[in-house]
Amino acid sequence: MKRYLDVALLSLQISIKKTRAYRLEMFMMLLHFLFALSFITFLWTALSDIVELHDLWNREELYVYSSLVIFADGVGELFFPLYSLPRAIVKGDLNMYLIRPINALYLYILVNLNIIAVVEQLIISSLSFLFIVRFYNLSVHLDHIPLAFIMIVIGAISYHLYYAAFSLLTFWMGDISIARDAMYGISDLKKYPVDLFNVWVRRTLTYVIPLSLLVYYPTCILIRNDHLHWSVVVTYALVLLFGCIVVAFVWIAGLKRYEANS
Repeated sequence: MKRYLDVALLSLQISIKKTRAYRLEMFMMLLHFLFALSFITFLWTALSDIVELHDLWNREELYVYSSLVIFADGVGELFFPLYSLPRAIVKGDLNMYLIRPINALYLYILVNLNIIAVVEQLIISSLSFLFIVRFYNLSVHLDHIPLAFIMIVIGAISYHLYYAAFSLLTFWMGDISIARDAMYGISDLKKYPVDLFNVWVRRTLTYVIPLSLLVYYPTCILIRNDHLHWSVVVTYALVLLFGCIVVAFVWIAGLKRYEANS
């Protein structure tokens, strides 16, 4: 366990040094996060003037939803190194992570992770959420806030476990960048409340590609006083458990194939 903590601390130190060395890059990241939040807020403002959404969501609720989308993206940044993992597998660069007595996948993610960027986005999204709630004087159930943010974290982890499992198919299929990018693009659907879609799309975005777990249910708990039904708890637990099992299986099997071909 100490070795894993040491790697995490080393990753943090590297991120801090990069931040000091490339301050302009961090400023550009800040502008990127602010632009992403502004764009999605502008989108809902424009759509609410054109399309009748008030039976489902009012504009202020959609602003809250948008701020939580950015928060979920911040949690997802923890898994951003997975995007380059297939390239490392194809080029054989994964070898350098296999020589240490630490899980190679964990090591790869931590070494290539910019923790400061993750923290920056989480802070921006949290402040945006608080500002929107305060500015529009929205009724938010304070006792639901910790639960809602925990659900976002679990939902983000669950989705990226599925994305990781798909990326690890590189062990057998080689370069799958086009298919992987397509799957990554599907994640943009999390920007839209799932109840705007028909029932089959809702089920797909909950049980097949668990995007609705990222923001939709946490937002409903926060601003709609929805109770956490046992079926939602079971769904979160099963999706997370299944994702862990799939990633573990694909990683172990893929690593054996990789080592056999090295």
